[in-house]
Amino acid sequence: MNIEFRDLYRKFLEIYWAGDISNALELSDEEREAHQQAIDSDIDQPETIFSFATERSMTFSGRVDHFYEHDDGREAYLEKVFIVDEGTNVLRFEFGGRVSYPLGAVVPCEVGRTYSFSGRIASADFFWSYMNPHHMYASYGFRNGVTYLELSVSLEDATCVPAAESTYTGRSFGLAGGERYLKPLASSDERTSSSDKRGSGCFIATAAYGVTYNEELAVLYEFRDCTLMKSRIGKCCVALYYVVSPPIAGLIARSNWLRSRLRKYVLGPIVLVVSRKVNDARRVGAWRRVESESARSTSRTRPQPLNERGVQSTGHDNVN
Repeated sequence: MNIEFRDLYRKFLEIYWAGDISNALELSDEEREAHQQAIDSDIDQPETIFSFATERSMTFSGRVDHFYEHDDGREAYLEKVFIVDEGTNVLRFEFGGRVSYPLGAVVPCEVGRTYSFSGRIASADFFWSYMNPHHMYASYGFRNGVTYLELSVSLEDATCVPAAESTYTGRSFGLAGGERYLKPLASSDERTSSSDKRGSGCFIATAAYGVTYNEELAVLYEFRDCTLMKSRIGKCCVALYYVVSPPIAGLIARSNWLRSRLRKYVLGPIVLVVSRKVNDARRVGAWRRVESESARSTSRTRPQPLNERGVQSTGHDNVN
């Protein structure tokens, strides 16, 4: 049975929030998560959003952003789509679509082109996020202080045909009005160039964020290149990381739950601490450069002592 986004959204509200999203928005983040976990763990619960979705298929279209390769195959990640209230910058939904291809299968799509995909739903997950000045999408201009939903859908055994444009709209989610809002952090060429400049990527962080380059990854790249790679111990840690991380990243990439928790509870705090240290180091470095330049300038302008003849010494006077 083929379903649309609004069907998935309505089922999510029905299972967890008695059909009304306001029941969720009235709670704190911790209360909301505890409520959903309690329902998921209830053995008497007749249906979960996972069981509902994976018995159905879906069709969606979008622009392919990048591919992610792992031990079991390859995944095509579509550009994120943001749904905002019409006429405002209040973010309501973030959609992330991806399509899985088994190892050795022909991948019928290319990065940078738009396609319509139709296939069986392998996973569908909703996550709650909170827009704030430190959020990875803060630079997009969304209004702060708003709780919004992330929807991540993965298709398997999907057909693929070229499409003219993405088909997501606010009305797909049952909003009274809405518009598609998309503002990538950088073009594909810029992301590739930036990634190449930084050498090998951060496998685990890349799997968690689902992109090869964003502001968080840029902080981690800089910390690796400018701090860890400056010491012998740091280089050993980086080398060990590149040995053990690929299989771990493969597991993370296949689990939306792991990706969400890793971003929120591990990578988020690490990026925050590292960015502060990087900024502090920049300020210290700038202060030292100013101090050094000031000392050199003072040395150049300091008057030289007079010699025996009352003439200012040049440092090359001969003593007779």
